[in-house]
Amino acid sequence: MAWARKKVVRSVLVCLLLLATLGTQIGVQQLRSTQRVRDYIYLVPDLKALKVISLSFRSLVADMLWLRAIQYFGGWYSQMKKQPMGFIHLINAVVYLDPRFVQAYSFGAFCIAEGLDDYDAAVELLVRGAETNSENPQAWRLMFDAGFIRFYNQKRNEEAKELIDRASQMPGADEFTKRTAAYIDSVSGRRDIARERYRAMYETAETELIRDLALKHLIRIERDEHTEILKSAVEEFKRKMERKPRDLKELVEKGFLKAIPSDPGGSQYVYVAKSDVVLLKEVLDIARDTLAAAIKTQAIAFEEARGRKPLSLQELIDERFVGADLTDPAGMHIELDLESYSIIFSETPES
Repeated sequence: MAWARKKVVRSVLVCLLLLATLGTQIGVQQLRSTQRVRDYIYLVPDLKALKVISLSFRSLVADMLWLRAIQYFGGWYSQMKKQPMGFIHLINAVVYLDPRFVQAYSFGAFCIAEGLDDYDAAVELLVRGAETNSENPQAWRLMFDAGFIRFYNQKRNEEAKELIDRASQMPGADEFTKRTAAYIDSVSGRRDIARERYRAMYETAETELIRDLALKHLIRIERDEHTEILKSAVEEFKRKMERKPRDLKELVEKGFLKAIPSDPGGSQYVYVAKSDVVLLKEVLDIARDTLAAAIKTQAIAFEEARGRKPLSLQELIDERFVGADLTDPAGMHIELDLESYSIIFSETPES
């Protein structure tokens, strides 16, 4: 009877805890419906206290905290750095209550690395998870991810090799892990490893945000590879033709390039002979739009201060409304339309 009463009391306590949590969530949702607020991570108790409070329902409480972590990351990814320790504590609480929850280690480390840039904390969490679940056939992925972060994000190659080697010896390890360590010190190998990892992440992503972040990494890897190919073709052209190519099309016409690569992000690659650079058209456009907006703002400020329009862009520079180091990112000449304050880019100044 005494045992039965204790069980009833424990069940009642857990029910009260769940009801209190539900009430808090309902209150938060009501507040959100009336005003836009920042989603704070509500204080999670000390880990030992949490373990006592959760009684024999640790996995259930871990699941509740896990859902909270997913919601927070999905809704407030850009705000995570304002509350770094809160999120890390939340993930640690999940795996403390349920140390066999392999998925929580993986997701938590990804969030900590991508959202907080705290790579050491992410690696520590992954290694802890891999060691705790060493017999789990998925645990090798945790150790491999720890090595990947050391390699790709931190460029600590020797530590990366050690972790990836450990991953390759764990039960169920993919064959890819066994040849990864040998690739680490080469540039092409670096891309291959990163491409393989982010492709797998994209295909197995649990949320749209993770899938989007993985896709951005994949696009960046492809762009880096394309840019390197184009720069190499430009250098070969310059060496053999003893001049710069007019544009990327001339590289194809003269046989230095089979075709201009298609940007995976939907933009275009351009070569600016004036400054001898290869870059994305969207990057050039953004830089120029930013430059034009800044000049227009200062031209308006000049007009308000002097009671007249500036006579030229040079006057804005002379009067220190615009910096003397003003340059076009593509190396073109910059002119100011004195009526609209729009910017005109040209090869050379008009005589």
